[in-house]
Amino acid sequence: MPPSFVNRSEELSRIQRAYGSDSAEFIVILGRRRIGKSALVRESIPDENTVYYQATRDTAAVQLSDFIREAQASYPGSERIREDWEALLGYLGDQNATVIIDEWPFLVEADGSVPTKFQRVWDTELQDTEMTLVLVGSAISIMTNKITEQDAPLYNRDTVRLDLTPLSLGDAAPYYPATADEPIEVLESWSIFGGTPFYLQLISPDESLATNVNRHIISQHGRLHGEPETILQTESVRKPERYMSILRALADGKRETGEIADYAGFDDSRGVWQYTERLKQLRVIEEDQPVTEETSSPKRYRIQEPLFRFWFRFLYGKNPQHITADDPFTEQIRPEFPAYVGRVFEGVCRDALPVLFPEASFSRIGGWWDSEGELDVVGLDHTGRIIGGESKFTASPMHPGHLDDVETRTERIEWTPPNEPEVTRQYCLFSQSGFTDALEETAQTRDDVQLFSVADVVTALTDSSGSFF
Repeated sequence: MPPSFVNRSEELSRIQRAYGSDSAEFIVILGRRRIGKSALVRESIPDENTVYYQATRDTAAVQLSDFIREAQASYPGSERIREDWEALLGYLGDQNATVIIDEWPFLVEADGSVPTKFQRVWDTELQDTEMTLVLVGSAISIMTNKITEQDAPLYNRDTVRLDLTPLSLGDAAPYYPATADEPIEVLESWSIFGGTPFYLQLISPDESLATNVNRHIISQHGRLHGEPETILQTESVRKPERYMSILRALADGKRETGEIADYAGFDDSRGVWQYTERLKQLRVIEEDQPVTEETSSPKRYRIQEPLFRFWFRFLYGKNPQHITADDPFTEQIRPEFPAYVGRVFEGVCRDALPVLFPEASFSRIGGWWDSEGELDVVGLDHTGRIIGGESKFTASPMHPGHLDDVETRTERIEWTPPNEPEVTRQYCLFSQSGFTDALEETAQTRDDVQLFSVADVVTALTDSSGSFF
């Protein structure tokens, strides 16, 4: 079995150092649902005198009563304190207690004054104690609006802030099916389950990827069958059909606002903006722009979570009655799957670039495009080097024409390196199906061309994490 905490040791250490501090500590842990926040804080609990309260969607009065019940197990005096957050936290501060409130946004939804009450008692009492207060939340909008944004009531009070993200490919790989012992199978697993801990823990390692996908995602009884809808519902978004249409458009390859507006039936591209901004805040999508640009260029969007991309690409809007095969993943999805994985492969190649070019000091890595073409992988090196690359996840090997295209497009990249008088260019190609003899021969005679297989890329990422192969 893979370890319970992969790539969370640093976060765990930061929390535990705060527990041992001689001064007041205010820890904020945020991240979207399923990312492993609750598991992390439960693992971190220092001793039996910690007050750990899992908030619920109940009235404010019920929540206070439940919190007191939890607190009095370690601090019996809590039951004699007035049922008020400021009074209760003030008392626990006098005891130098460790208090963990999981799903803190539920308190805010029931009582909008909670953030101000917490801010007031922290400023007037708690910061002068040795108390550790930990607030955990999955509702990204509430955690940012009430804690991390500049005008939030609790802004700048936290002493430790952990914004949890999915695991990397290297750290997620041990969770994948045991049959995924080939780099391409690891890549395929990553393209569906990604690095979200909850999704990884559902995988049956002794079963094939197809079996896991059929059981957990495609089956109407699977735990992940309606996962994207569930995540949006937890954030109480208005007009959910618009968000779903935008995500479906992105999964179908419509990445610019005009394309999204046409696909989703918006009157114009300006109407898309408010929804994409909300999806960005929820960590569902992210902006993409040419690696040489910082703010002004036209932006593209992409879905961040692999499971969401897979679900909207292959399941959303499909009549369940049409999924009739005994093995729907293999029989109905597999024929279109390589094109889907190809898009994921682009991002994996970008992630691997610092490992594949260890001598480089990259200032930026991303994609690049102009009106005439694009490059999947571009790295800008502090030494004045531009590394341009193309990835192909197809049945045909890459040939010299692909290298010609990469060279032509890399020449069009306009970038001024910091403190370097000249720009040098280097080229790399990434391929599922290898390279023709002619391209191999060219690469052997040139120092500025490198060729990488899927195995090279995946092994670079898994070896760098020390977790696989």
